[in-house]
Amino acid sequence: MGTEDTDSSEVRTRSVANGGRMLRWLVLLSAVAFTLAAWSRYPLHPKLAFSADRGDQIAAPARIRTRAVADLREQLAREIARVQSVAEAALDAPASPSEAFDGIPVSRTGDPAWGVMLFERGRRLAWSGRLRVAAEDITAPLSVTSDRFFTTVNAVAARGDRLAVASFVLHAEPPGDRLSTALDEQVIARHPVTGFAYVFGDSSAGGEVLLRDPAGNPLLRVQALPASPGEISLQAASRARTRIAAVLALALVSLLWVSFHSRSIVHRVLALSVCGSCIAIVPLNYFSNAARWFNPSYYYSPAGGRWTASAAALTLTAVVLLLAVYAVMRARLRFQSRLASIAGGMLAAASGVYLLDALASGIGQPPRGSTISLWLMWELPLFLICFSLLLLGAWLATGIQPRRRALVGSHALAVAVIAGVLAAAVVWRTTTQQRMTLAEADVASLKAGDEYAAVLLDRLREQLSAGRPPVSRADLLQRYVDSELAIAGYPLSLRSWDSRGRPLASFDAARVAQDTSAIARAVMEAVVTGEALVRRVLSGAGVQDLLVVPHSGGATSIAVLPRTRLIAPDPFGPLLGLPPELSETAPYVLYLADRPATGSAPSSGIRWKRIGNELHADDAIETVSGVARVHLEVDTRSSWALFQRLVLVVLLDLLAAWGLWMLAAAAEGGAFTRARVRIRHWGRSYRARLTLALFVFFLAPALAFSLWSSRRLRSDFRQTRQLVVRETLNAVIAAGAERNVELVGARFGLPLFLYREGQLSETSDSLYWELSPAGRALHPSVFRSLELGDEITASREMTIGGNSVLFGYRASVGFTGERFVIAAPARGDDEALARRRNDLGVLLLFSTALGALAALVLSGVAARQFAAPIDALRRSVRAIARGEDQLPLPVRPPTEFSQAFTAVRRMADDLDASRRELARAERVLAWGEMARQIAHEIKNPLTPMRLGVQHLQRSRHDPRVDFDAVFDANMQRMLEEIDRLDNIARAFSRYGSAAPDLPRAEEVDVSAIVNDVIELERMAGADVQWDVTGAGEPTPALAGRAELREVLLNVLENARHAGATRVVVRVGETSRQLTVEVTDDGSGILPAAMPRVFEPHFSTRTTGSGLGLAISRRLVEAWGGTIDIQSGPGRGTTVRITLRMHPGESQG
Repeated sequence: MGTEDTDSSEVRTRSVANGGRMLRWLVLLSAVAFTLAAWSRYPLHPKLAFSADRGDQIAAPARIRTRAVADLREQLAREIARVQSVAEAALDAPASPSEAFDGIPVSRTGDPAWGVMLFERGRRLAWSGRLRVAAEDITAPLSVTSDRFFTTVNAVAARGDRLAVASFVLHAEPPGDRLSTALDEQVIARHPVTGFAYVFGDSSAGGEVLLRDPAGNPLLRVQALPASPGEISLQAASRARTRIAAVLALALVSLLWVSFHSRSIVHRVLALSVCGSCIAIVPLNYFSNAARWFNPSYYYSPAGGRWTASAAALTLTAVVLLLAVYAVMRARLRFQSRLASIAGGMLAAASGVYLLDALASGIGQPPRGSTISLWLMWELPLFLICFSLLLLGAWLATGIQPRRRALVGSHALAVAVIAGVLAAAVVWRTTTQQRMTLAEADVASLKAGDEYAAVLLDRLREQLSAGRPPVSRADLLQRYVDSELAIAGYPLSLRSWDSRGRPLASFDAARVAQDTSAIARAVMEAVVTGEALVRRVLSGAGVQDLLVVPHSGGATSIAVLPRTRLIAPDPFGPLLGLPPELSETAPYVLYLADRPATGSAPSSGIRWKRIGNELHADDAIETVSGVARVHLEVDTRSSWALFQRLVLVVLLDLLAAWGLWMLAAAAEGGAFTRARVRIRHWGRSYRARLTLALFVFFLAPALAFSLWSSRRLRSDFRQTRQLVVRETLNAVIAAGAERNVELVGARFGLPLFLYREGQLSETSDSLYWELSPAGRALHPSVFRSLELGDEITASREMTIGGNSVLFGYRASVGFTGERFVIAAPARGDDEALARRRNDLGVLLLFSTALGALAALVLSGVAARQFAAPIDALRRSVRAIARGEDQLPLPVRPPTEFSQAFTAVRRMADDLDASRRELARAERVLAWGEMARQIAHEIKNPLTPMRLGVQHLQRSRHDPRVDFDAVFDANMQRMLEEIDRLDNIARAFSRYGSAAPDLPRAEEVDVSAIVNDVIELERMAGADVQWDVTGAGEPTPALAGRAELREVLLNVLENARHAGATRVVVRVGETSRQLTVEVTDDGSGILPAAMPRVFEPHFSTRTTGSGLGLAISRRLVEAWGGTIDIQSGPGRGTTVRITLRMHPGESQG
């Protein structure tokens, strides 16, 4: 036996080299991560400077203007060529109006900034897109038109009696920029400019010539307006931070991957520490404009400092914490004290629950309400933190059971479910409390006013004082959308007054009763004094701030109410380009109920009470009509609705935890190989394929039903809105909308659009005419349906200002016999309908998720039932192979398998009969072989015994021989031969013993036995070097103490007899097994002899019985272990003995 010592040394050298290389990579990636993190927080490059005096180092204003104008000119030329080709193509449309619409180019009809109209003999024939100009007034081949909100470039193509006009929007003024995609906006996004100033005609003061007519005359001049140096610096810093953050994220992911791949706890702790430090260093709040995830107003907790300064920081911290727990669990740490393990587990679990409650206080419920994504933004990181600590506690608590250091997957799943339920419950409780607080704060602002609104009013005063005074509704709308009040979502009312205190124009962003007399008095006071004034006055919804700014010829008044749920936002605001109301669930509801008795005053406190699934409270506020009662409601949802959401959230939590865990396992290496092996195994498994087939069979109808239900739900929601708007249009036409659109629109509180011959003719509000949110022409599909077809109603979903708006259309005939079409948008603020749709959507998702889980479980159960007969046949065949008499076959098998089961029983009976005959023949042969071997073994000692007796007989009568000496020598030799006979008898007796007669396995300390045997061998002589590794601590395993000692002595003696000079004994544990490996550098065994080394009476030496390894194998296998040999001539021999550990032992 033997092997070369260089193999193990090369392995150790390679391992050390790999560890050093991993450490170098970790240090390098850590240095890169720290550098990028520090750079993002403290930028040093000039392009990242924040001061305005360093912004001029980035780019000179003249160069910025030149580049921006050149880019705009290039884009304009490209767009003009495109619309000219569109106009030329439109001339080839068919003569039939119905077919002409199909012949109009539609490649860009989805772009609100583009449109084309075809005329034939001066009559509109067909059109496409959304035109912002009156196409019939455009005749020049190339022209520019401009109104209050839009500047368009127009191209005309003519052929015979046909004329095509194509137009696109070059520039849009607010709020038109929200309704149409202007060409210059694309250029502004690529350059550090705030906009472009346009001048029509040949005015040298207007800047560079941007566009000329075919004759070469300037049509339009432009001048770029560069951003200030400070703004340029901030933009550069923002772009640089974004790039740095991307590179930093890549570096940290690489760092974690390398550290987990190294499998060293030190490397993992280093990488996780670097990640945690970078989370604290990087200013994540700089990305708050990009997503709520980084905004501290939605989440901030001082408990964890910078690690809990935003939802993003909290989530990243939670991920690092979970990976740290994973690293600890994979480190195979051991606790000597069971009490310390239990105490640590309880402390970790208690910390998880405490942190969950403490960190939940950082949730910031926005006044506008929360969406599902926002709710998950709070719940998911809290779940990860709670799950990490609870999992750590459960892992530590496994120290209660002796020698158990691993968590079962079902236990980890239970911990995750508990953490998910706790996190969801805590977030729900916190948000409910905050919703009540927000409702109370809303009522308080209606009593005392809004201080922030007063600050914004002061800024608006400066803008109104410096600019041209607004005198029309369009002017007032522009002032509003340009103000911070519009961005903040404050409801207000703007009025323009003449010098006598008479109103000229008005714009109301929210409909609420006003104290007109108080406002008129304030206007006259401001006009007389010539100074702006700010005061608080009452309205129909409480206290509001009033600003009056005088100017030559009159004044402008702005009345601002606090942001309150008492006033509903304008549902049609997107048609005017106003910021849309976020599609979020209202956190609470306020109602202005009946007024209290005369002389009552607002109450000093609010008391909540639960009625069903809602929380109710009442309070009183001062209004222009006196004291009014305000009713507050907070909907907490039903238990069934909460349970549905809880199940979905917990499932999402489980998916997130499983994903992170699998990524960590994949980083360790081998995960993909294991997955590939399992997939290959499942692909060949009958039961797995049957389970998959049944799962698809169950799931496919469920998914089909879910998809159908989802489409049906959307369809029902759309049909409901269509029905409402259709009935409203019927009432509008009955009210005489054709004669006075403005009056009827005000009566119904509905924007109305009147079309004649497919073109917009009138609107209920002049602002709708000037902005034309749906274009100046009917949508082609609607026109073909109503004007060219036989329909009288139609509907169309259109995208306006980034919002989807459903328009209803109704065709009718006026009193003069002229046909017209009246259009109106559907309301988008029906909270009850939207809430019902959301609830049905959640129910559908809940049913689908449970259906998928049920399908998976039931398919497994069904597959198990279907595969049971085949499994019974498989186990029966194995029982037959083991020689068992009882077969695990059911008494009453399925009809389809009855013949197979009968055949198996018959085969078992035949094999049993054959086995008995074979056993009888083998016994005869075995007895003969045994007799021959025994005779051979006994014959060897008998020969020297016979010679000794004969020697004694001759020496007795020979006087020349010392008979006593001869007698003693022969007696000693005969006793030795008798001992040899005894050993031969014992060896044959042990080898021939049945398995039940062998000594039973018990728990023994293998390390102690190994050390004892090695000491005995060392005492035999110093010609062999005996080394032991892994036997320093007790290593329990199942074996016989005396028998294991005999097996080891036999193996070690074989190594000595093989001429070994160094023997290494290694003791190790692998997957609930203990391994004793004996490696020597002896002469080895020939390949031809390897298959026979465990046969009885086989030996490579001339001495010995040849039963040592055979007996050793029977003993080890009787204990449930294995013994195998690897050897070769000149390479030494390795004997590996594998023993079972204690049944309760597992490795952590």
